[in-house]
Amino acid sequence: MPLSGNIPQIEIVEASAGSGKTYALAQKYLDLLTSPKQQASDIPFKNILAITFTNAAALEMKSRILAFLKERALKGDRQAEKLLESIFRNYNFFAVRTIDSFIKSLLAGCAFPLGLTSGFEIRDDSSDYLAYSFDALIDRAAEESGTKKLFTDFLDHYLIVAKKNSWSPKKDLCEAAQDLFNKSNTFGRGFARRALAGKTFTERKAELEKLVAKLGEMLPAGTHSRFADAVAKIAQKNDLPPLGSLSTYFTYEEIPIKKGSEKCSAGAEKLWETIKQKLKELAEIESLTFFNPYVDIFAAIMKSFQEIARRDEAVFLAQLNTLANRLFAEELITVPELYLRIATTLHHYLLDEFQDTSPLQWDNLFPLIKEALDSGGSLFYVGDKKQAIYRFRGGDPTLFNRVKTDYFPKQTKTTTILENNYRSEKAIVEWNNEVFSPANLARFISTLDKGDFPEALANFANSTQKPLPDKAAGYVKVTPIDGIDKDERELKSKENLLAAIKELSGRFDYGQIAILARENDNVELATEWLLEAGIPVASDKTLSVRANPAVKELVSFLKFLISPIDDLSFASFILGEIFQKAAGLKRTEIESFLLEQKKTDYYYRAFREKFPQVWTDLINPFFQSVGFIPFYEFIISLLKTFNVPANFPQRQAFLMKFIELVKEKEKDAVSLEAFIEYFEEAAETELYVFATEVNAVKVETIHRAKGLDFGVVILPFLGIEVSPNPELIAQNDDKLSVIKLNKDVARFSAELDNIYLEEYQRTLIDELNNIYVALTRAKHELYIFLPNKIGNSKNLAGDLIPETLYERGNQVKYKAKDAGQEKHLSISPSSYTDWLPLLKNEFLEEYSVKHRELIVKGDIFHKIFSLIGNTAGTEPGAALDQAIEQAKYFYPGVDLAEYRAAVLKILNNKKLKRFFFIENGSVYQEKEIVLTSGETERLDRLIVTPNEILIVDYKSSRDFAEAHQQQVGNYIAAVKNIFPERPVKGFLLYLDSATAEEVLCPE
Repeated sequence: MPLSGNIPQIEIVEASAGSGKTYALAQKYLDLLTSPKQQASDIPFKNILAITFTNAAALEMKSRILAFLKERALKGDRQAEKLLESIFRNYNFFAVRTIDSFIKSLLAGCAFPLGLTSGFEIRDDSSDYLAYSFDALIDRAAEESGTKKLFTDFLDHYLIVAKKNSWSPKKDLCEAAQDLFNKSNTFGRGFARRALAGKTFTERKAELEKLVAKLGEMLPAGTHSRFADAVAKIAQKNDLPPLGSLSTYFTYEEIPIKKGSEKCSAGAEKLWETIKQKLKELAEIESLTFFNPYVDIFAAIMKSFQEIARRDEAVFLAQLNTLANRLFAEELITVPELYLRIATTLHHYLLDEFQDTSPLQWDNLFPLIKEALDSGGSLFYVGDKKQAIYRFRGGDPTLFNRVKTDYFPKQTKTTTILENNYRSEKAIVEWNNEVFSPANLARFISTLDKGDFPEALANFANSTQKPLPDKAAGYVKVTPIDGIDKDERELKSKENLLAAIKELSGRFDYGQIAILARENDNVELATEWLLEAGIPVASDKTLSVRANPAVKELVSFLKFLISPIDDLSFASFILGEIFQKAAGLKRTEIESFLLEQKKTDYYYRAFREKFPQVWTDLINPFFQSVGFIPFYEFIISLLKTFNVPANFPQRQAFLMKFIELVKEKEKDAVSLEAFIEYFEEAAETELYVFATEVNAVKVETIHRAKGLDFGVVILPFLGIEVSPNPELIAQNDDKLSVIKLNKDVARFSAELDNIYLEEYQRTLIDELNNIYVALTRAKHELYIFLPNKIGNSKNLAGDLIPETLYERGNQVKYKAKDAGQEKHLSISPSSYTDWLPLLKNEFLEEYSVKHRELIVKGDIFHKIFSLIGNTAGTEPGAALDQAIEQAKYFYPGVDLAEYRAAVLKILNNKKLKRFFFIENGSVYQEKEIVLTSGETERLDRLIVTPNEILIVDYKSSRDFAEAHQQQVGNYIAAVKNIFPERPVKGFLLYLDSATAEEVLCPE
């Protein structure tokens, strides 16, 4: 299906679900690749960039391109063969990548104009930095009157306006700061507070209460009783209730009087007009200025946040597009200069899933694409507005048409609509055509009684698809789920789900079946149902390393080692399969042992007496060494000792992910306790394992399933609930504002009501898009369970799908149960080294238990010294103060004053000057080297000068001096291999006495 044309040009492809979007992209890439202009290049593909939104999509597109070339090459196409060879030789120029990856490369090449160092680090999670900055702001409030006023104003608002009754609003503030941080970077703009002219909200509310009380005195006898009661209640309590709960009568144009009753006086009518105007003003003030105190505090937090992030050279993932936007918006760089910095020039852009592109992302790409088009290049973008389900991340589907109509007026443009559905059988395609037909959608929208919503109808204007002639089967079944409450509905859904899977298992492999749900809670619920029924399942719940049974057992053991009195963790570990297989004990033996305990002693002590050999062989080595061994090596030894990889080969992916996390966090989590704290609080997205059993039912969120297809799809909780976001982000010129959106408050203001209806329509489109994505994933069969309610509200999906569409097609048995499944190779279990014997000189068995405080102090001293480089040319105190400030981040709440004095004493010691004041040479802290034995070690301090090499190892005391000397001797031997032409000397610097001792290493 060639889509190429004359270049330069802009090609737009509207691709409904299953219509061959990836094929179109890959084909276009090949068209560009084989064009005469590209063939004249030494590397034909180095000027082509294809951008996707996920790594999986990038991999799929690369695979498709290579498959096309391979197919042509095998048929004797010499050009395709040469292109394949060129790609493999110059793979780094084969630019099919995610938009985040591309933006990262721009930032890496343009760090200096943005005020970043070349060593900046991209981090995922900003929550710790925001929390630290928030705490710092609270600390300053005690001394700074302006900062204190921020909090007092917030508390007045929190208690009086928001009417919150929490004793500690800190959690609400931290969550709001995180949300504002994300939103600010999603839209690439800062927040501005809405100005509040004149009286405060409280003053206006008090004024309105008086007016309502006055009206009560003027109401005639024929006033509707409920309105009169509402007015009297306000007058009696002298307190206007929240606007959202105010009687509907207050929205009436006229005072509600019973028919035939005496009319209101002119004074009462005039007063009523005044009250309505005041209600309008109060509603708008509440909605438009409600978040001002949050915005004020967020702005103050960000000052500290930016300072800390700059100090740590940290850039957060959420900030990438915002930073990149500065390059052109602030004219920090030109496009030619940018190409020079990233070492390539791009002429052709292919953009996937364009409906999910945010305005900020488009602003970052626009200058590059314009430059390409102006110099004879091309733009090809593909997408489907009906599958735009990422508006919450800034995606703007209106860009799809606006780029076509409002940008690049001089360029020729072509639009292609892909009508064929290559994914689904005929019954599914035709069923979806009817559900999303203009007539059915118009009927559905009319049931909402909110308006015509033309944008929603236009969104599905090109939804009709054609099935392929060879896909003439298919089956769709809709089952209504009635129930008086949530529990009854869930029970019926469970029974129907398990019955459906039982029937399907006779015609499909489990791996061809997928269960899709909107919410993570429903994913977990469906996963539990399948696990209870003994059905193999793969879901976020089962694919989270934190939820894996083997990892849970390891974490229980680590918790016990951190706190030996933690009987629950110890019991959890010895009852697990890891321990039982390694110890050769039966579960019944362990259960009997635990039942015998009478809580007179800790479990581990009783276990040590009852099973002394098992304790000695398996537990004691870790019990004695915890706190002395770097925890990465500690975990590796644990896996080796308990033979975990060999005993649990099916858990290998989860074990490897766990080890990967340990290694990644070793730098930030400075202790085993810190790692466990991180592991238990980390977001699920960080813990997801992209590997599972092949033949298992998939349970996914609809968002994660976008772009995928399955043989059978079951939707056990299909629902539509149009609930506009109560915290609406509005864009005002170059700033953002937050609007508190509440339909019951909006009824008092035409402006707010219009804002609410506009957001209602956008939310409705989001809901319909989610439904569309869910209903178009199935290839062969689709099963829908339709609850009558969502919570206590009517399920609007029941109005979208009429009863005439409750069944379509026929169930059939397909040729092969495993058709279309990928074949997976088994990987043998990993083999790990036991590090404990290799590192035994780092600890003494009883030392770790008896001297934990000294160990912690030693860690802090090591951290401070690791932050002090070459102090030549600077004052020792200044260098030390900078190191202390950085160390505070790693040891929050620890008073570092005593450490400062001790370290300064060492820095000022003339005999130790050679280690810290190096006039001609380089200093490396925490430098990794490889010992002659093959193991990796970190040197506390390595000093390289033209005349000699110095190794300095810090020790808290002279305890274990012999072991320490041997250790430094090993370092000297390893470093000599690196610098054979210079003498290498090693020193032990004792922190308690501020003295250094040279280590003599025999030749």
